[in-house]
Amino acid sequence: SLYFVGQKSIDTHRNQVQLGGRIDVVYGTDGAFHLSDGLDQNISSGERCYKLALPQLYGNFYLPLGRGISFKFGKFFTPVGNEVKYNANNFFYSYYLTFQLQPGNHTGGLGETELTDNIHLRFGPNLGWNTSADSNDAVSYAGDIRWQSADTRSELSFAIQTGRQQTRIVTAEANVTVYSLILKQDVNADWRVLLEHDLLVSDSQVGVPADNFEAYSLVGYLFRNINQHWQAGVRLEWLRDDDGSVRPFESTSPSAAGSYYEVTWGLNWRPRAHLRIRPEVRYDHQFRSTTILTTA
Repeated sequence: SLYFVGQKSIDTHRNQVQLGGRIDVVYGTDGAFHLSDGLDQNISSGERCYKLALPQLYGNFYLPLGRGISFKFGKFFTPVGNEVKYNANNFFYSYYLTFQLQPGNHTGGLGETELTDNIHLRFGPNLGWNTSADSNDAVSYAGDIRWQSADTRSELSFAIQTGRQQTRIVTAEANVTVYSLILKQDVNADWRVLLEHDLLVSDSQVGVPADNFEAYSLVGYLFRNINQHWQAGVRLEWLRDDDGSVRPFESTSPSAAGSYYEVTWGLNWRPRAHLRIRPEVRYDHQFRSTTILTTA
């Protein structure tokens, strides 16, 4: 697969009005992973294995008011979660299981500002999960608030997406809320710890049992700076699916309630400033409940 990024960044340290934006284009077998309803489905409708998708397509507008306010309009990655779908920004090559509980992107608006020297806020309306089409005349909301210590060694953030959905995550219409709570802590110059908790809850609005579900997860990371070229990391994850709503490891197996586990060991090698090699070893397992979810 090929992933292209075009961007004009906003410099929040410049005290002037600015315009910017970004477009992400992915083509290939990974394209299906980035597809969303609306625009992506239209441009990839004739493809089979190779898909074309636009994970992000937005404009930025910056106003130097107070501490500075920026507005993002268009299609952008969700603020929920620690790992992002633009995989080059993640430490591990493989994605964590918690992606199953999170939206990939939103189409709408997102305002961003600093409330204090240590508190950063984002918030805005959108059309829902992974869609650029208005399917139900309802507005959802996404945002996050992040605190960082004065020495930048500690960081705590809470992100949420909530609203009435009628997209691929539910079969009919439901109130869907997902949040992530993330703690980052630099122990010293070489060691760093990251902890994340996510919760996904859906409540059917039209009496469809399959649209009532709950799932949650805990993820822990430990990173070690070996030297200027090498970094090691481990990721431990537990995801609980109470109602069989999470996609199983094997596409031929039906979804079932249960607990998912994964552990990943990895290295990042940076022989050059713009080259990173990420070998990893991963183990996954699921303890499935005896009752398999079925829908009429």
